[in-house]
Amino acid sequence: MIKYKIEGSYYTIDGQEVIVNTQVFEDKCPIFARQNAVNSFLCLKEVILSNNVIDFESNFKIIIPSSTYRLKSRKGKIIHGSLPSKPQYTEIQLCYYLDDDEDYGYTIDFLGLIDSEIVDDVTLNLKNEYEYYIENNLETSSLERITSYSYDLYEHEYIIDPNTFWFMQTTFDISITKNKFWWMSNEELEAYCLANINIYKKNNLEFDISIGENRNIEFKPSLYYNFNLGKLTLGTTYFVAKSICSFLNSDGGKLFVGVRDDKEIQGLEDFDFAVVPEGMDKKDFFRKNFDKAISYYFSKTVWPYINGEFEIIDGKTIFIVEVKPSGYPVFLLNKTKSNDNSLKIIKEFYVRAIASSRKIEEIEEIILYIFNRWGKSNR
Repeated sequence: MIKYKIEGSYYTIDGQEVIVNTQVFEDKCPIFARQNAVNSFLCLKEVILSNNVIDFESNFKIIIPSSTYRLKSRKGKIIHGSLPSKPQYTEIQLCYYLDDDEDYGYTIDFLGLIDSEIVDDVTLNLKNEYEYYIENNLETSSLERITSYSYDLYEHEYIIDPNTFWFMQTTFDISITKNKFWWMSNEELEAYCLANINIYKKNNLEFDISIGENRNIEFKPSLYYNFNLGKLTLGTTYFVAKSICSFLNSDGGKLFVGVRDDKEIQGLEDFDFAVVPEGMDKKDFFRKNFDKAISYYFSKTVWPYINGEFEIIDGKTIFIVEVKPSGYPVFLLNKTKSNDNSLKIIKEFYVRAIASSRKIEEIEEIILYIFNRWGKSNR
């Protein structure tokens, strides 16, 4: 069963270390233990900060590493700026742990010197904690949502879409991770962009990959290759279908399959093509699975608006899907199995925002969008 604990220590302004007695929270209903733990952590945090026992603003604000000036703390973490002659550190953590791993905690809230490593750890732990609740059919509450470009997942190419996930209550601010390359300084980001400008021309058509995703351009690293499982899964095609649906219901666009969110062209060779059964033509297998995905998520009437072809860039194969704006509203058919094992079809309506696909759920909003997008021109 999942449990929670608060532990750590902090230094007062006069240099005295205060040890926080470890508090353990457990309950038959884990969400109650979690709520008590979060409330206790919040109270502890408010007491420490409101009583000015530490200089939080000077020593514990969010700092993003850069290449200009770096120091290492006693724990080896990269930090910036001038430090006191006798550095003082505060690290108080709210963690969850399981019965068989009491000596190790997964931090979901933190008070102390914040760097990219801590932000990344908390982000991943919050995501994994919520997934544990769902997998074990446990009650959840106080859900929030955030789009996070996790440094660890990003570096190891596990993500196939901006890492949008659910997590439960925390006082820890991870909103910084909404920005791509959030761990880079402005100088590092500028240098990276200058070094990775990829402009390619083919058949008199210019693909400015360096511009990145926008209202008419979307990147997906794979069609059916699941980066977590390392194999072909139908569920992975849902992310591609979602983007196509949004283009159909908006101004159209191009979907680049085999290109990562950071604009790096990874190609299909080591992923989608790698799981093609032996003896089968890789491109033919890919095309058939693309056709299968479109037929699975849409009615056959969308085919006149969709076209796709392979392109070779720097020796890497990508698949470019060109989507024309539809002449009528298009719903994505999300098929799931009910408790009685019968097939349940949920119709989802996606539109294109500035650089992402957005689902409209309220019936009134869907009707208003359809009227503004198609109704006026047909009157």
